[in-house]
Amino acid sequence: MEAPARAPEDLYALPLEEFTPARDALAKELKAAGRKDEAAEVKSLRKPSLAAWALNRAARDHPDAVEQL
Repeated sequence: MEAPARAPEDLYALPLEEFTPARDALAKELKAAGRKDEAAEVKSLRKPSLAAWALNRAARDHPDAVEQL
């Protein structure tokens, strides 16, 4: 398992099966730091569909190819 995400957008770079545990860990970390509003926002993020996750990974891994589209 990769290191915990540090920003909500980092969650979408993780393998799909790691999204929910990493989201929950980040929300817990934010809450413990007294950042309750941010923690609630992170906790409300929904796990992406397989198609959305795959497209996001392609965009991150191959930005030149996506730009050409």
